[in-house]
Formats: sequence, structure tokens, C-alpha cells
Amino acid sequence: MQAVLILLLVTALTACATPRQVPPDIQVSSALPDGVFGSHAIAFLTPSTSGGQEDDKQSLAFAFATTLTEARPEVRVVTLAQTLGAVNRAGMTRDYERMYEGFRATGVLDRKVLAKLRGITGARFFALLQLGDFHREAGARALAPGLAADTERARIRLFLQVWDSIDGTVAWEGLNEAVYSSDTPDEKTVSFRSVVERAAGDLIALLP
Repeated sequence: MQAVLILLLVTALTACATPRQVPPDIQVSSALPDGVFGSHAIAFLTPSTSGGQEDDKQSLAFAFATTLTEARPEVRVVTLAQTLGAVNRAGMTRDYERMYEGFRATGVLDRKVLAKLRGITGARFFALLQLGDFHREAGARALAPGLAADTERARIRLFLQVWDSIDGTVAWEGLNEAVYSSDTPDEKTVSFRSVVERAAGDLIALLP
């Protein structure tokens, strides 16, 4: 009986120690212990985009925050709209702008500004999204001789950094470079939001 209990204990410890599998399209670097987001809120900052996607900043942050809320209901999420509202109410618009000017030049978010943002949002962690690429195309896929289906494909490169406002460090970061596709009309159209939600879900699954 004792041997059986020892074997069960070893099996349980081995299962707990098994590293989370990272898909080949995703790269992750983490300095956070498991479960840390359960006791600390995370707030979204204004994303950065390129390749003509500048108008999609708001929808990018909205889709990601919505996916995070649904996937991790125990985490208090401060949306981008809530963050910007808090910034405006606190008269921190210029500080927020300067932080982004500094980030574009150095890749660093000012620790003092992050501390102020923590004070007005109640969030310890801040999510900074960067959309490096989004490209969508349509085509046809052969199903059988003389039979084809319309296919939509979308390629996305989405980068997430989670900054810790306590010490001003990058606590977690992940890069998702993936291609998503669907055959219409049987599947949903590959829209910008649907692709972001799928890419977000893949990243969120790897958060501690």
C-alpha cells in the first residue's frame, strides 16, 4: 500500500513538473510564476501597429482583452478604454504620450509613468501589444477532381509584452507568427477580429 502511495505521489509531481508545450509558431519568455495573474490585475496600453494597420489599434486591444477575459475569468482585466479614461481623468495625457515617445526610441516603458498608471488603474501588470503584420488573401482549394472550395487565409505576427509596474521590467513576452485559414461558406470568414482572437487565445494559453 505504501509503495502504491509513493508511486502516485511521484506521478503527480512529474505531471506538475511537465513544461507547458509551446506551439512551433510561438516564442515565449517568462519570468513569472504560475497563477500570478489570479491576484493582480492587468491593464491594456495603446498597441503599436505597422503595415497600414494603424486604424486597428482599438479593435486589436478590444479583441485581445475580450479573449483574455473569457479565457481567464479569475483575472481582473482593465481594457484599453478604461486605461485611457483613467489617464485622461488623472491629467496624465502628456506623461502617457512621453512614455510612448521614449518607448519608440528605446524600447523601454518609463518606470515612473508605469507606477502612476498603477495608481490610477489598480493594475500591477500592463499589456503592450505590437502588430507586426496582418495579411489576408482568398483562393481556392481542390477537394476532388472538378470540385473546389473557396478558401481564405490570414497571416498574422502578434507580439505581447507584459510589463511589471513594480520594478519596470518585462515580466512576460510572447510572439505568435501564424497562418489561419477557413473554407467558406462552411466556416466563418477570416476577419481581422477572428484572427486576432485565435492568435490571442494561443498566446493566452501560455500565460502563467
